[in-house]
Amino acid sequence: DVGGAIRVRRLARTLDAARALGKQIDAATAKRLQLAWWALRGERSSYRALVATVAILREAGILLGEPDAGLTYELLNVLRDTQLYMRPSGFDIQLAFGEGYLVRPEMDPTPSESGRVEQVLVSAGYGEQLQDDKAEISGTGFARLRLFAPDEQPSPWAIGATGRFRKFAYGEHGDPIGAFDLSATVSLSTDSCVGMDCESTTASRIEGQLGFSLWLNQASGVRLAATVAQDSGELFFGAQLEATYGLLEGTFAGF
Repeated sequence: DVGGAIRVRRLARTLDAARALGKQIDAATAKRLQLAWWALRGERSSYRALVATVAILREAGILLGEPDAGLTYELLNVLRDTQLYMRPSGFDIQLAFGEGYLVRPEMDPTPSESGRVEQVLVSAGYGEQLQDDKAEISGTGFARLRLFAPDEQPSPWAIGATGRFRKFAYGEHGDPIGAFDLSATVSLSTDSCVGMDCESTTASRIEGQLGFSLWLNQASGVRLAATVAQDSGELFFGAQLEATYGLLEGTFAGF
């Protein structure tokens, strides 16, 4: 998650647009800013975060003079921007091994997982920020396989991947408006059924979704999305309308 680093870059671009940037924000100053925001993450108000940010920038010679009312408003928008949470960058790969024990009714004639069940799980993710941090591409993938299954029990497996593109919208003075998102998902799985009265089947799903999220305030918003999917040969069309209401603004949760 590089949301904190993006917030620093947005500060620099805001100061530069207002002709108040004395020099670029160096790594040491960026670290001081992010540590200050983290220390103030429990504050209900952005007042102390704004005061600390201005003080650090002035001390480092980055902010030229005291900010006027317009620049102060734009700095507050950067500090209170909830679209900077969970912004991935780089690769993430995880490998896990699971051990379990299942007990099923003795009279159940269906060949299924029972007794000791070992499985290997792999997940991977990638993210990149584009267009001055106003666009993002990301992807995730997973795989699951049962290991060491007896001959009379199945070894099911599943794989899948999701790709997503997001475009963030802002107002003239940095007010977060919302985000467009486009995603595609592909998954494939099989039950690997074994036995004379059992036929193994493979299922697949391809899904695409296009949506837009509109922020009503820092913690509340609505999202409208359209979905088309093909699930094992069946075609589905759908629409989603979601509403989120937050009792507390995002700054209380922390940067």
